Amino acid sequence: MADLAPHGPMDGLGLPVEIGGVILAPLPSAPMVSIAPFRGREAEVAAALGAPLETGTATDIGGGRLVWAGLGLWFLIGAPAPDLAGRAAVTEQGDGWAGLRLTGAAAGDVLARLVPVELDPATFAPWRVARTLLGHVMALVIARPEGYDVMVMRSFAGTAVEEITHAARAVAARAALG
Repeated sequence: MADLAPHGPMDGLGLPVEIGGVILAPLPSAPMVSIAPFRGREAEVAAALGAPLETGTATDIGGGRLVWAGLGLWFLIGAPAPDLAGRAAVTEQGDGWAGLRLTGAAAGDVLARLVPVELDPATFAPWRVARTLLGHVMALVIARPEGYDVMVMRSFAGTAVEEITHAARAVAARAALG
């Protein structure tokens, strides 16, 4: 008989894992919608959300987080979206994305092997967001005080875990050499 039980995007990927003091763990699932304001309605959408629509940032709002996701696009994660009818396209995204949290003293060194982004905290400070490549996979990288959140399309969750764990092993091996 077929197994029809629901499975999360990180099920069976062996997470969390710790390599050389770096911890890679799945983010808990949370409601998530994309918000794409219609042309000229950005200020109305920002007012309805109670937060500015800033490029390259993540902002806490109403028990959730508003995350810039690309040109004219934001994700609202962990909070219900207000009624934005006529002002923005709002689309359910929760089942299409997977999130990882990378923490530890060498988290930046691990991620630097995979993303073409300057991760120096002076440039990429907490709550800055980059839409970039993680190896060959499109990802959103969110800087946090204790590390990074990495969001990828659900179908690339296994690839992202494999790439990050491989990079973590390389950083740990280099550190062990001295």
